[in-house]
Order: sequence, then structure tokens, then C-alpha cells
Amino acid sequence: MNAIDLGKIPAACFYLGVLCVVGTFASYSRYGGIPRKTVEGSVHVIHVARGRSFREYICADTCRATGGYTLSLDSSATRAIDRYPANTRFRFIYPDKPKGGALNGVSLVVESIEEFDSGRLIYQQDLLNHPLRIAFYLPDVALNFFTLFLVFWLVSSARRSLSGSEDDPSEPD
Repeated sequence: MNAIDLGKIPAACFYLGVLCVVGTFASYSRYGGIPRKTVEGSVHVIHVARGRSFREYICADTCRATGGYTLSLDSSATRAIDRYPANTRFRFIYPDKPKGGALNGVSLVVESIEEFDSGRLIYQQDLLNHPLRIAFYLPDVALNFFTLFLVFWLVSSARRSLSGSEDDPSEPD
């Protein structure tokens, strides 16, 4: 009886399973069911953080309208605003739940930015939960890891049957 050669199937199943796990976590947002708030005003930069990720912390006119919190913009939102002249008024929409901690500070994540006068959307970030996408990824994870388990089980049982079918294991070949 020959050994079963499965090639690269175990590695492919493992990496597909990892990708599905990553997709599941990326589809979940802690901002899914939180109410949104809006603040209007021109951008006043409070702090620019460069490092592992780029963040710009701003206030719309003053930070009083947001309860003293700064608005957190990622690099895409910053680029969208930089196209406009200084003192242009915008409408910032953000979830009513601050994010951060002692190291980064606490701020409100901007979900979308609109031009104040025209209402035209210039930036939008998807911060909603996607339960259908999560429901799609979880069975895929289970299927990939079950396939990986089955591959290893088949290989080990084939090895056991090969070692058990030897006539006399003490005789050299």
C-alpha cells in the first residue's frame, strides 16, 4: 500500500481558515448599534500622530460641541479635507462612543465627512456590523479546519496501516 500524498492541501486549508478568521473579525465592529452624532464647523488641528498608523486629531471650531473630545481622522479622511481651502466648513458624523485609552488619548472616530454647503459626501468609513458576512465566514472557518483535521487523520491512519502491515519489522530491507 502506498502512502497518501496530499501535496499542499493542508497548507492551503490552514491559510484559507486563517483568512476566514481575519474576515470574521474585520466584519465585526463595536460601533454597529451605537447612535451617531453630527458636528459642523471648520477644521482646527489639535495633534498629528505619526507612527505605526497615521491619525490626525481635530476639533470642528471648538471641542465643546463633541463634549470635549477630539475627532480622530485617518489618513484618507485627512487627504479628503486637505483638498479644500482653510476655514471650509464640514459636517462630521461620528459614533457616540469614544475610543482610546491612556496611551493614545480618547477621541471620537469620524465615520463620514460632508461638505457643509452642498451636503456632498467626501469621506466615508464603514463602521457598521455585517452579520451576514460574519455568518458566511464562520462556516467557512469550520469547513477549512475540519478539512485540515480530516487530512491529518487520513495521513496518520495510512501510516498506522502501513506500519501494521509489515510482516516482520525486525528484518531489514
